[in-house]
Amino acid sequence: MKLTPIRFDDTRHPTKKGLADNVISVKAKILGDYSEHGRSYYVVECGFCKSDFDAYKWCIWGGGKRCPHCKALMGSSFDMYQWRQLTNVEEPAND
Repeated sequence: MKLTPIRFDDTRHPTKKGLADNVISVKAKILGDYSEHGRSYYVVECGFCKSDFDAYKWCIWGGGKRCPHCKALMGSSFDMYQWRQLTNVEEPAND
């Protein structure tokens, strides 16, 4: 079964608070913050595939930004979301 790219509507559980069961969230790493010639953007390292990409600030605050390599979705809080089946990220241990 081919999964469609994740959307923000897919990330939340429909009846309880928190993430949906089939979604993983990790933080993106901000590598740089630039404002050159009226174009404000961040250089971001994807929390899933570890590749970096440019994310314009207006894009992040608007509807989010996708990693161009793994298609994970990043929101304005720099949380990245991806389908569990498409990742190899380990879940944090519950202590």
